[in-house]
Amino acid sequence: MRIAFISTMKGFAWGGSEVLWSKTAELALKNNHSVLISIFDWGTLHPTVQNLQMRGASVHVRPRETKAKRLRFYQRWLKILKQKILPKKPEHPYQHVKDFNPDIICVSQGYTFEVFYEQKALLDLLLTHSYPYQLISLFGFEHGMLPYNSLSKAQNLFTKATNVFFVAERNLQSAERQLALQLRNSQVISVPSSTSAYSIVEYPRISTVTFACAARLDCNFKGQDILLQILASDTWKQRNWILNIYGTGPDEGYLKDLCRLYNIEDKVKFRGFESDVRKIWEENQILLMPSHGEGTPIVLVEAMLCGRTVLATDVGGNSEVIINNYTGFLADVASVNSFGRTLEEAWQQKDKWMEMGIAAHTEAKKKIDPFPEEKLLNYLTATIR
Repeated sequence: MRIAFISTMKGFAWGGSEVLWSKTAELALKNNHSVLISIFDWGTLHPTVQNLQMRGASVHVRPRETKAKRLRFYQRWLKILKQKILPKKPEHPYQHVKDFNPDIICVSQGYTFEVFYEQKALLDLLLTHSYPYQLISLFGFEHGMLPYNSLSKAQNLFTKATNVFFVAERNLQSAERQLALQLRNSQVISVPSSTSAYSIVEYPRISTVTFACAARLDCNFKGQDILLQILASDTWKQRNWILNIYGTGPDEGYLKDLCRLYNIEDKVKFRGFESDVRKIWEENQILLMPSHGEGTPIVLVEAMLCGRTVLATDVGGNSEVIINNYTGFLADVASVNSFGRTLEEAWQQKDKWMEMGIAAHTEAKKKIDPFPEEKLLNYLTATIR
């Protein structure tokens, strides 16, 4: 069977959204399927993609438009003039997929409507060609609506798919409301988690409370700026805590500036990206996630599996995994008042965090499929049987 995996990830070279499709591609290769991987060009291939290529996958990198690469005004007009003088039909951006002639296309989207809003060439490929395709949504916005005059086109994209996968029931419900359509071809699938996370990490018994905030440093989505404002209050400054921020991203400089503004530089440590999840939880007692939106975050699932409680906003699949005041804490929204109030409630129960983390481990093992790539591959291969 010939399976084409197309990732729409264009904001960063790699992220949690890439784990599910890449694990499924690896499993497909092990099962002797032919695999094409289509990703944006980041200069060098991520080690995971390099590994898939060595295992036999064909890899195609699509050009990424950046400010440095954009043509100046006169250059654009010169290009248009040349095209008029020497007309040549441009190659379709996904000609490499056509040449591969897939039996099924698996499109991994960073958010539910990414193909519809931002990937017009891919939208054309899916809607105007006969290739069966499946969509994966790794994140869902819970607010906003689609333009009504193009709603039918969005509905067509989703109904034409053989399956549409969401990593949270809440994301599915939001998508159906935004599409004004019941998605009868939808499935909810677990996010993949590291096998090293499946046993409890010993709880750090230290006098200084250690918070972890592990996410891409992107405040519009992850809300780290809200958390810093909360911790900058006089009440929190007088308490004994350290916040370890893990991750990289476009807002790192801004967040460091906020720490200087709020005079909490001595309490906030920027730890960079940490690939070893167990190392994070050897040092930290609770995960803080003031997100504005989510799918079901891998970092949340892995924290619970490692035996840690989580304080998160009630978005995406967070409330499908966390049992409020039993395995963790849920804030209504990522606002200073709401998240701050819930953080205060959690602080008053910090003597229960270790016990709650053990309960979180047990509940996460019940709810999370350790091998979601098997389910996804089964659906992909069932399409043409």
